[in-house]
Amino acid sequence: MENGKWKVIYGKWIRVVWIFAAVYFPLSTFCFLAGCATPGPKIPREEIEAARKVLQAKAFRYKFSQQIRLNQLGRRLMIHLPTPEDNRPKPYTGLLISDVNKQLQEFYRLSSRHGIVVIGVVPESPAQKAGFKEGDLILKIGKAKPRSAWEAHQSLRKLKLEEATPVELSGEEGTVAVELIPDALPYSIQFLTVESEEVNAFASPEQIVVTYGMLRFIQSDEELAVVVGHELAHLTEGHIAKSMGSGLLSGILGLTIGIGAEILLPGSGDPMSRLGGGALQAQFSKEFEREADYIGLQYVHAAGFDIRAGIAVWERFGVEIPQSLSSNFLSTHPPSPERMVRVQKVVDEIENTPPIQSN
Repeated sequence: MENGKWKVIYGKWIRVVWIFAAVYFPLSTFCFLAGCATPGPKIPREEIEAARKVLQAKAFRYKFSQQIRLNQLGRRLMIHLPTPEDNRPKPYTGLLISDVNKQLQEFYRLSSRHGIVVIGVVPESPAQKAGFKEGDLILKIGKAKPRSAWEAHQSLRKLKLEEATPVELSGEEGTVAVELIPDALPYSIQFLTVESEEVNAFASPEQIVVTYGMLRFIQSDEELAVVVGHELAHLTEGHIAKSMGSGLLSGILGLTIGIGAEILLPGSGDPMSRLGGGALQAQFSKEFEREADYIGLQYVHAAGFDIRAGIAVWERFGVEIPQSLSSNFLSTHPPSPERMVRVQKVVDEIENTPPIQSN
């Protein structure tokens, strides 16, 4: 019985192979005779690989330069943030690091595919003052020997303020030791870029992420500051934690609506549950976005950026991303016209507020 089963399976595979051959070979022959061969000069694999390495290096250089730009701007904004509830300053180093992989090993010409490599140093930061250089490998931070970038980040977050910590590095000059003295900032936040063409930026606990699409969409550091200030406001105002709470409330409301709808009209419970919960969640989200727009602009102004840039940002959203012009029932963000007008009103509010006179 088993032999018969395998014969059937084997027979089916033979027929698949014959069908493929019957289609592929006549088609390939036709293409050859009809002149479908690749026109122009032949390109050796070696040249393609060499071009790949050049482009990979340029891609890394672009990414790291944008990371430094974003972190430099983020630092300027964070200096002016209000003191958090715990009232404990956080150590800041301006050091950007990553786990070594095959591509980074190739890019920095490292001898090993393992370790923690410096991919960027924010200008005028403690890391630059200490002598960190891009391409350095981190061997020790104080007494700790981190095995990953995550472990290194944890060690850096535990540094004592205004106290020198020895860091052992491996670089072009061999193994060296530098002394890292962190600055103090009100929050400990990582600023990251992601290789996505979506025009977006978002905040997660202790992180702000900006997409490549957003970096190409904005036209100046002033505009980028408006985007980052908005995300910083989400973090300082606790919107992430509040969203989790509103999500739970939305779920309970949706379930209640669904039960009632199912009793009145069997089969309608599930869609009505999603609709009711989604509507409440969207309303919470819109209010968080409006608050982040307003408070974020205050941060941007305090850091010395021109908040009028926000008008240009939301005008461009409306022109180049037309779906942002309207806000439907379940939309989580206010429409771009509303946000553009809000920026203008905040500009008027700030310009009409007399400066505080010092004694």
